[in-house]
Amino acid sequence: MIKGIKILNLTPEHISEILKITEVHHYNFDQTLIYKNNVPNAAYCLINGILRIKKYDNSIIPIQENQLIAHEECLQHKPFKHELQVVKNSSILVLPKSLLKNTQIISIVLNSEMI
Repeated sequence: MIKGIKILNLTPEHISEILKITEVHHYNFDQTLIYKNNVPNAAYCLINGILRIKKYDNSIIPIQENQLIAHEECLQHKPFKHELQVVKNSSILVLPKSLLKNTQIISIVLNSEMI
């Protein structure tokens, strides 16, 4: 766990289940997914490429493949404390709030290992 941010490790089986109801987004350019102190409207899971947290001191913390981030902030309507950035040529599972509220997804998230 990064101070104040929960990150979950999803198994390949969890990702397979999620892919039954959503698809992977491919990013062709660098993009900020969540700005500092904004409430996210989705959670994000890195499939491949680079997803990273840019902290207030400009340090960078990489998110590993199959890790889910911003689910808690999204569901609890809490501001994200840093920026979440995706680097071009990365693939991300985007789970919008409406999908996170799906009971099947909630059970996957609740059964995931938190770091």
